[in-house]
Amino acid sequence: MPLNQKFYNKAKDKYFTEAEYTISNGPYTLEKWTHDSELKFKKNPNYWDAGNVKTDNVELKIIATDSAVNAFKNKEVDVTAVTFEQAKEFAGKPELVKANDGGIYYLLFNTKENVFKNAKVRRAITMAINKEELVNKVLEGSEKLTKTFTPSGIGLNGVSKDFPAEVATDQPKFNVAEAKKLLAEGLKEEGLSELPKFEILFNDTGSRKAIAEYIQESLRNNLGANVELDMVSGKERIERTKKRDYQISLQNWTGDFLDPITYLDLFDSTNANNRGDFKNVKYDELTKTVKSSADPKVRVPAMIEMEKLISEEQPVTILFQKQKLYLVNPKVKNLGFVSIGGEFFIRDVVMN
Repeated sequence: MPLNQKFYNKAKDKYFTEAEYTISNGPYTLEKWTHDSELKFKKNPNYWDAGNVKTDNVELKIIATDSAVNAFKNKEVDVTAVTFEQAKEFAGKPELVKANDGGIYYLLFNTKENVFKNAKVRRAITMAINKEELVNKVLEGSEKLTKTFTPSGIGLNGVSKDFPAEVATDQPKFNVAEAKKLLAEGLKEEGLSELPKFEILFNDTGSRKAIAEYIQESLRNNLGANVELDMVSGKERIERTKKRDYQISLQNWTGDFLDPITYLDLFDSTNANNRGDFKNVKYDELTKTVKSSADPKVRVPAMIEMEKLISEEQPVTILFQKQKLYLVNPKVKNLGFVSIGGEFFIRDVVMN
């Protein structure tokens, strides 16, 4: 993003910490920022297309997830994200809107911890979880099944179509018998007779508790695993994964821009966000190939091979692609939903 050097030199370390130290060249400017409460935006008269910006003021309220529905019902907000549990009340109603999301939910293995350095053990865990049941029953169809670590339908291009559609490789299928076989082989390779007790780390928001409990029960029933759950705040989960203070963590990753590599380079051994410490020489070489070329005919085959390695090595168990659920006041027209790099596109909004 271009930086206004004169403005930055004046604001210095206060840059983007208060409204007065914030600058924008978009359709709105930040007029007031009440921390932990709200942000007020005003139409930018200097915006290049200001004549087509129809709404003069926009307020963003900072509200706890548990309070979102009541705020909507009380007409304190016109738009709010909701969890799938909250959305049940509005099933079939025009206020409930679903939109594509670029988020991928997965289990991250600490490959330096316990037996999770063994790919067969990781693969066994993946195959012991019925992801169709998780998505369609536990989450009541609110999320989207996926066979790739890159999300579909959000504009990640391959050579001639959506990149995930060009990936032939699938993730390991739910198969308890094969999972047990792989687990026994992996444990034998590690000199173990049974799977040691382990913990799944997850944070205390949205549907994560329901997801973690389903996985715990699946692994207990299908592999005889002794699994404990550790629910913490989002901040603590991030800090603990940075310190590698976990065994398995329930994670969500959303890319930064519309290119499959913003997902796939997560498993490059030099990436600071590779918090499972997965390392594969071929994978690292493919990452370099992708990042050193602008030619889709070079980049896309390399990224397809990276997806294949994820399927084979299982540094993560891919669970599903996130879908966004919102409550939207029918008076709000032309609100755009952003799948990656933001939440809303509000320039074209009209309030009827």
